[in-house]
Amino acid sequence: MTPSYDPMIAKLVVWGKDRATAVSNLRRVLMESRIAGPITNMDYCRAILETEGAVEHCTYVGEVTDRSQNSKPEP
Repeated sequence: MTPSYDPMIAKLVVWGKDRATAVSNLRRVLMESRIAGPITNMDYCRAILETEGAVEHCTYVGEVTDRSQNSKPEP
């Protein structure tokens, strides 16, 4: 890819009978997806989906950053 490529190279759309099912489906799809070449934000998307707010519909962008800065490394 050239430096002038469109950064939106893919979009995932999932659904479910309720929000919890849709979030679960999105987690699965993100874990199964592979993109070769450019750097993606898939790890960031996965991290957002691991927050409690993802299912409760109250996630904010800073939550992932806040959690990573406040987490203690495992021994």
